[in-house]
Amino acid sequence: MAIGQETAIQKTLTLDRIFASSDFAQEHFGPHKWLAQGEYYTTVEYNDLNQSELVLYDSETGERTLLIPAEELVDSETQDQIQIEDYSWSNDERTALIFTRSERVWRDNTQGDYYIHDLESKMTKRIGKGLYISSLLFAKFSPDGKKVAYVSAQNIYVEELQSGAI
Repeated sequence: MAIGQETAIQKTLTLDRIFASSDFAQEHFGPHKWLAQGEYYTTVEYNDLNQSELVLYDSETGERTLLIPAEELVDSETQDQIQIEDYSWSNDERTALIFTRSERVWRDNTQGDYYIHDLESKMTKRIGKGLYISSLLFAKFSPDGKKVAYVSAQNIYVEELQSGAI
């Protein structure tokens, strides 16, 4: 190429295009969690309707299994669609704790709503009923997976998942 000549690519490659547009953005991955000591992992993917779903991958073969389809990610009371922002698994890997509708607290989106999804019953229900919407923080499973602890309005709560007693 002679001095002073620019290719078509160089003419269209601008700082605005590189940094201010999504032309060069990478495809989103995650959040993801390892299961069965690394034999499998789960991640959030989106269907054609841009609804989140939880997908299981075999780490050895790459085989993909739809674990929690969008149809199961519906609030059992309001029938609202749940978009997964983050999630964790109980120690027995049978129940997912799903974080959604987050709000920014200081630097991060740490406050929001939490739902549990049981893989066997395929039921999804919100925890922290009676507390303000999107007011829960830092929810975690108990070691036996039968309770979830969380913070709301500067108080610590423990909720029994079977009965819903707080």
